Amino acid sequence: MKKIIVILILFLPLEFSISVADIKTQVDKECKELGFKEDSSDLAKCKLELLVLNKKMNLETQKLKAANAQAKAAEATARATEMNAIAAESLARSSQWRNSQTLMKQGQKMMTGQCTLGYNC
Repeated sequence: MKKIIVILILFLPLEFSISVADIKTQVDKECKELGFKEDSSDLAKCKLELLVLNKKMNLETQKLKAANAQAKAAEATARATEMNAIAAESLARSSQWRNSQTLMKQGQKMMTGQCTLGYNC
């Protein structure tokens, strides 16, 4: 019986977002189509198992959606981190270029006699 219910649950829609009454109606219909007799304990068990499986599927769907949202957030964070690294590297290069320019100007002043190292440079 469990194999039939598990196979059946695969054919049910993934999300029952309409209403609880519609879910119960669908579950009742599915169990009756499987051959369970009205007002029997087996029909009640079938309904219960399908409802539990439906709840589990909805929970797993919600977990999957949350995991996808986390993955997208992680990707966005990774892109932002990469952009920050690129910006920091650009700033470091600019700073290095300015330092090089300052040192070259100082060297040129020293070569032309405009300053003396350690005295007025």
